[in-house]
Amino acid sequence: MDAILFEPARIRDYVVEVREVSVYRYKRVKTKVEAVVPLPLDVTEALRSVPKLAENPPAIPFRDPRLKLVSNRNAWSLRIRQALKTANVKWVEPTALDDRRRIAGSSQSACIAPSFTSAILRSARGAER
Repeated sequence: MDAILFEPARIRDYVVEVREVSVYRYKRVKTKVEAVVPLPLDVTEALRSVPKLAENPPAIPFRDPRLKLVSNRNAWSLRIRQALKTANVKWVEPTALDDRRRIAGSSQSACIAPSFTSAILRSARGAER
């Protein structure tokens, strides 16, 4: 659900440890918990330039208002599964900024909290005050 409601305007740029870092902040649909997601530069550029389709709201490029939210999520899930299957992708490794590492021999992820992520969170919180 969270990806369907993605809003490019929520991406903010912060300086963390002399590096510029883009961060996407949003409230998760299911848990209502705020998420703070550091984004690599190439991902930030791609997300800020997502093409807008005529039927999509301008601020929410992945949301098709003609569908219920659950149906919209399922449509995107099917598209992604088909693309991954066509590309013969067996698994996806998270990026270095993701905080999750695939558990060896398992499809599950483990969450860790490196100091870089802590610095990003402090910087993002401080910029809002």
